[in-house]
Amino acid sequence: MATPADLLRDARITAGLSIRELAECAGVAASTVVRIESGQVDPTIGMLSKLLDMTGCQLSLAVANQSVPSIADLSTEWRPDADGQPRPRWTAFRSFLDQLHRHPEWSAPSTSRTPAPSGSLMIDNLLAGIAEKIRDDCDLPRPKWVGKVRPDDSEWISPGTPRLQKRARATTPPQLAARNIFLTADSLWRIR
Repeated sequence: MATPADLLRDARITAGLSIRELAECAGVAASTVVRIESGQVDPTIGMLSKLLDMTGCQLSLAVANQSVPSIADLSTEWRPDADGQPRPRWTAFRSFLDQLHRHPEWSAPSTSRTPAPSGSLMIDNLLAGIAEKIRDDCDLPRPKWVGKVRPDDSEWISPGTPRLQKRARATTPPQLAARNIFLTADSLWRIR
């Protein structure tokens, strides 16, 4: 995205105007144009529009919704295994967390919407624990909906050998361990 300095400088040069000529046309001091073009000052929208108008350009602003992922969408990302136990689609969970790693500014909005009950207490607690960790890592208050998810009394531990399960217990994020879910942190959060 171009900065106001880039927009103004490019428009002025394309119009063949000097800084002084643009300033005179717009009725502002040449030092104002210099400060804007050098990035020392962020102009108001009105000022930038006025200056661009003098170059024959028009400022156009638009607001676009970003496709911010939501943890609520993960409530359906599981299937029961042969024993009827919940089997999360780990790829969907990892993809969600990878997007947040690239866009930490989405941490609050992506965890705000309350997930629909999934039909699995384990999945509901997994979602709540992930939301708590995301918010805790960013020093943000936890979303209110996580307090309404009743912790699971039964323990869920990722399948594997006793050695892998011991590792899972040792490296589980505390937010998940508090909800009796044990899996290695790197099985969801990629270590960078």
